[in-house]
Amino acid sequence: MFAPRKNHCAARVPDEATRDSIAAVTDQHGFALALSQTSHADEIAALCVEAAHRIEGVDIAGVYRFEAGTGALVLSACRGADAAFIAQRSHYPHDAPNAVWVRESHESFGQRMPLPESMQARLRGEGITAFAVIPFRFRGRAYGCLNVASRGLPAFSPEADAALTTLTMMTSEALARAEAELAMSRSDARLRFLFDTMSQGVVYHNAEGVVVDANPAAGRILGLTREQLLGLTSYDPRWRATREDGRLLHGDEYPESVARRTGAPVRGFVIRVDTPSGDRRWIVVDAYPQRDAGAPNYGWVHAVFTDVTESRADRAKLEAHEAQLTALVRATLDGFVCVSDEGTILDANENYARLLGQPLDAVRGMHIAQTDGGRDRAAVEEQLALIAQQGWARFGATLRGAKGERVEVEVSAWRVPDQGMHLAFVRDLRDLRSSEDQLRQAQKMEAVGRLAGGIAHDFNNLLTVINSTCE
Repeated sequence: MFAPRKNHCAARVPDEATRDSIAAVTDQHGFALALSQTSHADEIAALCVEAAHRIEGVDIAGVYRFEAGTGALVLSACRGADAAFIAQRSHYPHDAPNAVWVRESHESFGQRMPLPESMQARLRGEGITAFAVIPFRFRGRAYGCLNVASRGLPAFSPEADAALTTLTMMTSEALARAEAELAMSRSDARLRFLFDTMSQGVVYHNAEGVVVDANPAAGRILGLTREQLLGLTSYDPRWRATREDGRLLHGDEYPESVARRTGAPVRGFVIRVDTPSGDRRWIVVDAYPQRDAGAPNYGWVHAVFTDVTESRADRAKLEAHEAQLTALVRATLDGFVCVSDEGTILDANENYARLLGQPLDAVRGMHIAQTDGGRDRAAVEEQLALIAQQGWARFGATLRGAKGERVEVEVSAWRVPDQGMHLAFVRDLRDLRSSEDQLRQAQKMEAVGRLAGGIAHDFNNLLTVINSTCE
């Protein structure tokens, strides 16, 4: 097949033909062995060119491959051509006729592509007497092509054609394998980078439950090195993990063990782990079982866990803060109301509902304009817009009770940024107005008393003068 060159016109005796066959098989075996030892496309192209150049009648051989990303047809390896020939034919953009021609070819596996007459004429003008283009195709996809040319033979012999076909078929498979291995290698590298840099811990358990791999985050969260994690199992007595209710977690209760036993993923399992340094970590674990093809039971399990220690502490602080605010709102003597930007009452306290004379559940969901006793909806919404613009406002208002009674109040309202709501304390002014009325009445009585006292004093003085005069 790829045996040394021979004179195509010379007669061959049976012994010579046998030797040629043996040499061809040996050469083909060596080529296959060389292809199996590399996964680099450029090396495969170079091997293909060397083998093609040894075929009888081939003076020039070149391998073109489609460039990843651009789709350009690029010369990867060449032998027998001068520098000028290579410079003119080393690169074809993705939309060039040659690149489109090879990409969209419909020739079957290893079949030669027919050359256009214009291309044949141009090659004959450059001294090329025989030429062949065979695409590298595998499972319907074109990876490039093999170009061979002769400067002396009018056509390649049937043996040379068969050798070129076999050579192209073997190279097509090798190029497809190289691309698949490169894609897999890049995918593995990306996954490994993600595995090593992700903030969640990841631990792999084999079918016996033994940890066989762990990422850096797992060691950081659990307070162990990767070497210390490898070889551990869920039944190791050094583990001290508890549930949220404080009960100690046993080996067969770990998410990894449950997932393997049931064959179903375990998600959102919360565990408290005591690390060797004495820290207590809260983690949320997801465990996913895996079963090899044909295996009767689930074996491998990978567990992914997130450290939620700080978020739980923050949540506890937030809940305590909310409880304090709730107690404050409930304890205040004023009414309290939370209103959306659209004017819907989202929440309120009992004192606000009492001002309206309605149950609290009935107040929630009402439009704030329904509670206003002196303004229409447009005016109330204008007031809300003004508060949103200023950020805070204090103003007087009149509430309308369930029975139509009017309650004069003072409102201190402010808008919560980025929350789409307003908060307001509403103070009942009825007691204040009553006190003011009582004060005014007292002031009137005091004025009357002073006036009466003054008149009595003046009258007494007048009587004194009259008495003195009479005496």
